[in-house]
Amino acid sequence: MSFSFQCQTCSETHEGLPSFGPDAPDSYATMSELDRSNKAILGSDNCIIENELFFVRGRVELPIIGSEDSFIWLVWCSLSKESYKQWEDAYELESRSHIGPFFGWLNTRLPFYESSVNLATSVHLLDHGIRPYIEIHETDHPLFTDQNTGISTSKAEQLVHDLLHT
Repeated sequence: MSFSFQCQTCSETHEGLPSFGPDAPDSYATMSELDRSNKAILGSDNCIIENELFFVRGRVELPIIGSEDSFIWLVWCSLSKESYKQWEDAYELESRSHIGPFFGWLNTRLPFYESSVNLATSVHLLDHGIRPYIEIHETDHPLFTDQNTGISTSKAEQLVHDLLHT
């Protein structure tokens, strides 16, 4: 069963689920414009700051109970220089899921998930150009709980509604 819902704000039926997340890691977003232009490189799936901080973009999937779909947060994770180099070398490969996983720290402030920055993660590369799967390490944080036990359809609807109409 594919996810769809009637929006309370626009009254339209939305089919499927868009993914949500910032276009840059938090460490980049908090830099001044001058520092960004002088000290950082930002791509659609990677970011390097001062050639010392390395970030990749991936997906935290929250299964929706009773649905084949998942709510997807697009997030940024820091990697060590060595792990980033392996990610970079594998970026264009069709088959890359055998590489890693890599340890990382979540570097994204997620709405509705207070204190999401610096959660420990594993970054799992996926084949066919799909962004990496981000696994939150065990913690009492609600994001870990939602990733592991799933969220209700009503919670998914509320998240989509709030993110599309705020």
